[in-house]
Amino acid sequence: LPDTITVDTDQGESIPKELDTLESVGGQSTDAFGALRQCPECHQYYRYWYSHEVTTGGGLGWSEHTLTKITNEQAADQLPQFDETPSSSQD
Repeated sequence: LPDTITVDTDQGESIPKELDTLESVGGQSTDAFGALRQCPECHQYYRYWYSHEVTTGGGLGWSEHTLTKITNEQAADQLPQFDETPSSSQD
């Protein structure tokens, strides 16, 4: 995979098959914050974002999928952010 790839599936572009082999290790791809994924073979980390927009008036919207290679250090810094959940305690 390249260092960064963005495809728009509403424009007929295809998501690389390799994306399906990456394991999700944090977050959800539909969140604005994105998701953290890792290759199970080489252990390379990637940030993945999915963004979708539907236009009014019958025109095509867009569905962008962006995958960016990040370093192990960046992944280590970002992983705790994915694990944070709102406090469930009530005072």
